[in-house]
Amino acid sequence: MVAMLFAAGCTVGPDWQRPKTEAPAAWRVEPSQAAEIANLRWWESFDDPALNELVGIALQENRDLLRAAARVDQFLGALRTTRSQFYPQLGYNGAASTNRLSENGQPPLSPGVNRDYDLYTAALGASWQIDLFGRVRRLAESSQAQVYASEQGRRGVVLSVVTGVATSYIALRALDRQLEIARSTAKNFEETQQLFELRFYGGVISEVELAQVQSQYQQALAAIPSLERQVAQQENLLSILLGRNPGAIPRGKTIDAVSFPAVPAGLPSTLLERRPDILQAEQLLRSSNATIGATKALYYPTLSLTGALGFTSTSLDNFANGSSTAGSLGASLVGPIFTFGRIEGQVKTAEAARAEAAAFYEQVVLNAFRETNDALIGVQKRTEERAALVKRVEALRTYARLSRARFDGGVSSYLEVIYAENELFAAELNAVAALAQRYGELINVYKALGGGWVDAVDPLGPKPGTREAEAAAPAAPAAAGAAGAAAAAARPAEPSPVQTVAATDDRIDVHREGDTTIVDVRRVRGIGGVEVKLPQSGPQAVLFRFHDFPALESFKARSTRGELACESQRREAQAARTVCRSGGKELDVIRISGNAIAVRIPESILNQPGDVAEVRWVDQWR
Repeated sequence: MVAMLFAAGCTVGPDWQRPKTEAPAAWRVEPSQAAEIANLRWWESFDDPALNELVGIALQENRDLLRAAARVDQFLGALRTTRSQFYPQLGYNGAASTNRLSENGQPPLSPGVNRDYDLYTAALGASWQIDLFGRVRRLAESSQAQVYASEQGRRGVVLSVVTGVATSYIALRALDRQLEIARSTAKNFEETQQLFELRFYGGVISEVELAQVQSQYQQALAAIPSLERQVAQQENLLSILLGRNPGAIPRGKTIDAVSFPAVPAGLPSTLLERRPDILQAEQLLRSSNATIGATKALYYPTLSLTGALGFTSTSLDNFANGSSTAGSLGASLVGPIFTFGRIEGQVKTAEAARAEAAAFYEQVVLNAFRETNDALIGVQKRTEERAALVKRVEALRTYARLSRARFDGGVSSYLEVIYAENELFAAELNAVAALAQRYGELINVYKALGGGWVDAVDPLGPKPGTREAEAAAPAAPAAAGAAGAAAAAARPAEPSPVQTVAATDDRIDVHREGDTTIVDVRRVRGIGGVEVKLPQSGPQAVLFRFHDFPALESFKARSTRGELACESQRREAQAARTVCRSGGKELDVIRISGNAIAVRIPESILNQPGDVAEVRWVDQWR
């Protein structure tokens, strides 16, 4: 028994280690004008208010986002259920019954004994299964990873919805422009047809030439209903993304007037921390890894403690008397001896599931690198293609003008004019399509790189645990189009230096102590993020204090100056230790005092007034 108690707290199974992934040293195509805008609301750089409004509506009403938020709530419920096994389970019971004994039972009743009696019972009971070998801890770790995986899945839906709206809107504006070109071209051909009809009736041209013009006009007319159909279908697609019934979509700038943002910069390795699908695959792998430990714990015994205290009496008159008290206290130890491969089979299944999850993670990473390279190549090549098509349109305009002049001068037939104008019509449509494709490839770059912009817009969409968050968190002022609610500052007249940038239930309070801005994070879910901006005057130091956190599994602060990354490291037979690094150097920035874990942001991250850093954290994996 002493050995068993000594083993309490042990956790069997492999501890989590993030898989090593070999990232390419650089992209195949480096952007010529790189700008670190992947963390901003990049679609606002298109400078189209209508697009901005559509994105905002989609983040609020898109049905896929509502489903994703509900999925996170499902896993949060499962996590709560699993974690409840850490604690004693308390319950009560009560019963009242009227009974009759058999005269011929065993033992038989003595003559004259009353066969009828009443029985009343009431008791409080408790049971506690001690987690000797970490099975519950591994199950909780697996459930926690499932929660974070579902959260990353939700962020992935945010990414897809925003890029989908932007791509669909650009495609719609391209179709609008092509429809304008088709209608304008058809009108010009109609005027030409009317002129040729007058010439034909005047005997100036033959019926052959008239038929050629009529054919040209009908060809242009045929393009109009096809484009109108595509416009209506594109509007219907956008309506669904907005969570609405199919209908008309408001327009903003023409596609020619929409701005073209710079291509965002990013090292290949940053994809591992930016893309929601990679983070989701990583958490699913972590969940599978923890399941191995939970399964291996089945080899070991389980220790359960039970107890009960209550009253039992055959009469209500003395039910509450001390003589009616009854109770029990016990312990049980249960373990396997021969299972004939039942547990071994479960362990092999769990190990195979982890191998599958590892292969899936590696495939997701490889696919992310491919998509990013494809998008960067696409932007470069679509830009070159668009430039060539624009020059071709200019050359064909000159060709069409000179061909008509030659026809009017009697030098050539109208066939040459028809050929030039038909080629010009097709080239104009192709040039617009190429422009839309160029925008589409740029949007693909933002989608492939992920980026902090997902966190920036996350508060605008539906979030899991909304009711619990409203009950736990203080009321925040509403701001239309804002990235999040500002946290309370010590001096309300000044803007808060801290703004939320990620969905979080953790409660955040901000105040100043001397020359330091203190950000107090009080645990609700143990996951969240904020954006910190140094004020133009006043305190320049920033200190985060995490209250009621078992430990910090991860803490990251990123600015244009650098990045601070703190991660919990576990070695066999040693306690977990949180190590912080910045620029390849280990920094001593963490202090533990009572139930608070304090992390000071180094000057290498935040130094000058106006500096902005994105901070994210995750609590202990249990």
